[in-house]
Amino acid sequence: MKEDDIYIELKKLAQANGYQLTENAIKICAFRARADIPLTKCVCEQNNPKRYCISETCKQDIEAHGRCFCNCFWREKKDG
Repeated sequence: MKEDDIYIELKKLAQANGYQLTENAIKICAFRARADIPLTKCVCEQNNPKRYCISETCKQDIEAHGRCFCNCFWREKKDG
């Protein structure tokens, strides 16, 4: 998959889940394309089957820390 295609897919995943892409997402997409890493694997922790883009593990990181483990997705802090 090409870098631009990966970015589009990640953006769709982010929007569908109420998140946004970080400034780091472009670098992650380039790395995924070069290393041929599918979206079903985390670029930072490829051997962990529970961690991949917008997995429950990823969502837990975003909700707890505002960003995912790889710093690809983020959410604005909620008031209250």
